[in-house]
Amino acid sequence: KVCGNNPRVLRDYHPGVFRGDKWSCCHQRERTGLGCDRTRHGVTLQDWSDPLDPAAEAQRLFHHLWGLQGALREKYWELLELEDTPNGPRGEGAPLPVGLSRLFEVLGELEGCHRLARPPSPPTPALLQLQT
Repeated sequence: KVCGNNPRVLRDYHPGVFRGDKWSCCHQRERTGLGCDRTRHGVTLQDWSDPLDPAAEAQRLFHHLWGLQGALREKYWELLELEDTPNGPRGEGAPLPVGLSRLFEVLGELEGCHRLARPPSPPTPALLQLQT
């Protein structure tokens, strides 16, 4: 969370917002006018005021990794071929490195938990015939 010096950025900025016809910080009326506050290079930024939702982020990460399993497996085999390492047959049954196989194992366990925790689907609506 550190801002580095970048000579290509503006030296001044508006810390406020342009609302209506003026900036809220300096009340300038020109929207594209020079900023009213100098940037301070090398300052440490404060923590964000809107913390992430850990459950939602974990779910997003799980879905991302779940969808990448095939690509990760292919990339591993591609890197092995570049090293010209004779490592036996390539395919589903061939051994993967411990870290990658553990990741796939954990993803499988999480998918199983999701399946068990998924609420049952509601019954299909059916028409009932009333006998009179």
